[in-house]
Amino acid sequence: MGDLHCNLLSEVASNHFSHLLNIIDIHGLTKLITEPTRVTQYSSTLIDLCLMNSPDEISKSGVAVFSLV
Repeated sequence: MGDLHCNLLSEVASNHFSHLLNIIDIHGLTKLITEPTRVTQYSSTLIDLCLMNSPDEISKSGVAVFSLV
């Protein structure tokens, strides 16, 4: 689990993006979070990752939405 600052929603694959996806694949990991974790008026990114090697053991995962007023 971590904040790796590698946007997994990016349409442009950088070296870091490709290396990270390769590591995820090599180790048989599954991304539990697949929706944006940082959303602004102009963009959305998936940079906070939660990876598992046994996703069937997780009953629920997702992104919490908070409103700052």
